[in-house]
Amino acid sequence: MSVGRSGKKGFGSSALQVGGHIFAMVSSKGGLVLKLPKARVQELEAAGAGDKFDPGHGRLMKEWVVLSPEFKGWLLTSPRS
Repeated sequence: MSVGRSGKKGFGSSALQVGGHIFAMVSSKGGLVLKLPKARVQELEAAGAGDKFDPGHGRLMKEWVVLSPEFKGWLLTSPRS
């Protein structure tokens, strides 16, 4: 399985995909959008780290989160020292 971008235009055209399925993209407003399990999206919302993604038609997507620009929790330190 490879990670790549599609050659299509429109929604998700510059998104990262695995097996033809989008898992990350940058929104039209510049936010990092990730597909995550619903429970993790709820945790991030509760922590104030992000919001459910609205692709522009007023329907919030339960398994997609837009991370707040201030959220740095996605930066991981290496467990190896």
